[in-house]
Amino acid sequence: MDDEYLRSTVDYLEDPNDPAGVMQVPGTCRSPNLKIISWIRLPFEYSDFGWGKPVSYRPANLFEGKGNLMHGTDGSLSLVICLEEGAMAAFRKLVHDDDVGGRCSERSATSSRL
Repeated sequence: MDDEYLRSTVDYLEDPNDPAGVMQVPGTCRSPNLKIISWIRLPFEYSDFGWGKPVSYRPANLFEGKGNLMHGTDGSLSLVICLEEGAMAAFRKLVHDDDVGGRCSERSATSSRL
């Protein structure tokens, strides 16, 4: 690494017309991975730091390809996920496809019998 290389890198990072050099913006990450973390067994709804039960709780920040599964306010499950539009459409189709849902249910039933 020499002085010219370092200055070139600084110039690239300081370019106000291209934020992709220093941050993730739509279209810069395109993560091929999907990671969903379950918060179902974490008792956030019972947290009390002196001002009562929480009104809601969410992940502080989500990055593309990441999701958190947690309890909804009405006892349902809620999935907070960050995907690009195309990936979100494919994920939505996958989740709402009855055939896939049926196979997941069968797999869960089989796993619980093992």
